[in-house]
This record gives sequence, structure tokens and C-alpha cells, in this order.
Amino acid sequence: MSKKKKKRRHLFYPIYFTLVLIAVAAIWIGCSMLTPYLADFEKSNPEYAVNTAMRYFENSDAETFYFFAQQSHPDLFQYEDKQDYIDWVTSVTQDGNFTYSMAYSDDPAVLRYNVKLNGEKFGTFSLREQPDSTEYHFSTWAFDTLETVTPAATEYTVTVPAGATVMAGAEQLTAQNVVESGIDTPWTGHMLLEETTAPTQARYAFTRFFGCPEITVTDEHGKPCQVTGDEASGFTALRNNDDELQEATEARVTEIVKAFSSFVSNDLSRSKMLKYVRKGTVAYPIIEKFDNSWFGKHSSAKIENLETGNYIRFTDDTMACDVSYDHVVQYNDGDKTYPTAYRFYFVLRNDEWFLYDFESIQ
Repeated sequence: MSKKKKKRRHLFYPIYFTLVLIAVAAIWIGCSMLTPYLADFEKSNPEYAVNTAMRYFENSDAETFYFFAQQSHPDLFQYEDKQDYIDWVTSVTQDGNFTYSMAYSDDPAVLRYNVKLNGEKFGTFSLREQPDSTEYHFSTWAFDTLETVTPAATEYTVTVPAGATVMAGAEQLTAQNVVESGIDTPWTGHMLLEETTAPTQARYAFTRFFGCPEITVTDEHGKPCQVTGDEASGFTALRNNDDELQEATEARVTEIVKAFSSFVSNDLSRSKMLKYVRKGTVAYPIIEKFDNSWFGKHSSAKIENLETGNYIRFTDDTMACDVSYDHVVQYNDGDKTYPTAYRFYFVLRNDEWFLYDFESIQ
């Protein structure tokens, strides 16, 4: 091999490796310069902001939902508070599956998305363009607004004795909530019209978004009333038993109930029964014409399990109460029990209570 060829061979490898090193260096420098450029370019992809917004939904971020709901639906919180809303969001999003899709936007600087929960629309969010916001002057997209669906308002009603105080949670219902007044009571039609008027009821209505609050009612004397019913059919506050009236009159009421029971079974004369009835009232002709001969022959009759309650004072000298008892009659072939319940109406005359009307009740 000639000296010239040997010299060329010795020079090839240094030159080759030098060129390779230069190429690697160039590639490294190029990549180093391109990497932040590409990173900036990726930031311009709205999916980054979409993923951030979707985390609010996927995490059921009630605090964030509440923040935006306050702004878009202030009416939700007129009577209900933040915790009511958070409890509602928690209940409807539990074990939910969220998906999203792009929606129409008439603003090119805004991207809008619909969000579904288990296939049903739950909310929307938007992204707003941030022009020329990166080192390499790309635009990025930032989370802008969010809105979730809200429950429809539900109306609830509660019927109470006139003059009662009604509370829906911590909110006292006012005259503005009254939708009907002067409602008849079970006693209407049994009054001594020339002497007294039956107590009436009032119906209140109110709306809430996140469920019915606890309903509490106190009567005009500040005594709590028992509340019955439900959200669907409406609530009713029962008129309180007048404890003082019951204590003062229970002995007389019991006496009349026993007399009435004996009269019904033909064990007390009509004349003696009429001594307990006020003349000129509805009850008097009923007792006068009452046919108690249908009772079969029996050796004895008595009442058991007598209970009186629901004492209602209409005026100082008129009242009503409910009575229930078992009318036990001993026949020749054995005893027979007749469950019995009445509402009796009384009028006070000469310091003594007299029957003036009655009706069978269940």
C-alpha cells in the first residue's frame, strides 16, 4: 500500500467521527431548541383545560359548583343554604359516570362543552382563549365558566289551626304563604250557630329546591302541634288537646258517655238520657226518636277501654271531645263486643255540661 493511501486511511476515521459528533451535537441542539417549542405548542391544545374542568365534575366538586350556582341561580339560596346544595349534589352524583362533548359557541374565543351524568345532561363549562400567552406566542385555553343543572322547585303545603305559627326548617311562614283561609274543620256544622263559631284552619304553601325541611307548628298558646301527612299529599297540624278542659270536664263527659251507652243498649230510659241533653239542640230530637229496641235480649252491658281525648274549646261554654270504648254486651250465648267511637259536642248551662250534638267517627 502506498504511503499516500495510508495517509488517507489515517485521516478518514478522525474526519468521520468528527462529522458524526457534529451531527449528534446539531441534533441535540436542535432537539433542545425544539422541545420547549413543542411543549408550548401542546399547551395550545384545549384538552389540557378540558381535563382540568372535567375534574370538577369527576370529583363532584360541590364547593366549585356552589360558587357558580350562587352567581347564576341566586333564587336557589333564598331559603336554602350551602349545605343543602352540597348534600343534593352529593346525592345525585354518587357513583356517577361523567362524559363530555363539544357544544356550539357563537364566540370564536370561547369553546363550550356539554357534560352528561349517566347519559343525562348535568351541566356545561366553557374555555376562553388566551391569545399569545406562551413563550413562542401560541394561544392557550383557560377554564372560564361552569354551570350545573338545578332541581325544579317543589311546592309543599301544610294545613294548620287558624292562629298557629308554622316553621319550615328555620324559616317562619308568613301571611304571604297563606293560600287558603277559613277552611272548615271537622266540627263545622255542629256548632250552636247563635252562640259560637267553629274554629277554622289555614293552608300554607312554600317552595324549596333541595327537599322538604322539617315542619313544626305551635298553636296560638305556644304548644307544639302534632304534624301528620307527607310531602306528596301535604301536611296537617292537629289541634292540640285542651288538657285543662279535659281535667275539668272528664268526669262529666264519662258520666254522659256511660249514660249514652246504656241508653243505646236499652238499659237506660229515654227520660233519664234526655236529662243529659240540652233542649232545642240537634241532639234532643235524635234522642227522643232513637230506636234502641233492636238490641237483642241480654243480661248485662258495660263499657271497657274507655278513652277520651281531643278536647276542643270553641268558646267558654261550648266544647267537643272524642270518645272511644268497647261496648260489651252479655247475651245468653256469650259476650259480644262492639267497638265504638263518637265525637260529642257539649254546651255549658248552669255550670253543667250538656250534650248538644254527636257523630260517629272512625
